[in-house]
Amino acid sequence: MSKVLMKIVLDSLAFFELADDSAIDQDVAVAQMEAIAANLRQLNPQERKEFLSFVSEQAESLRRDPTARRYVSFLDNLPEALSLN
Repeated sequence: MSKVLMKIVLDSLAFFELADDSAIDQDVAVAQMEAIAANLRQLNPQERKEFLSFVSEQAESLRRDPTARRYVSFLDNLPEALSLN
């Protein structure tokens, strides 16, 4: 899977998860995240492994940045939240 596409997926998921309630309706956000998760669960084992590795790499690359703490926490919890692990 392309790293660009994986980054787009992560950015989309982060938007729906981390956006302020005034920016997006939470019911819409949850529905969209569930739809993305359902599609990600259709990845074959190798693609899923590649995606989860990318998620981990992204978290590690930002771990020392104090301004990214919320995003890193989101990434750390993402595999379990989407039932991908």
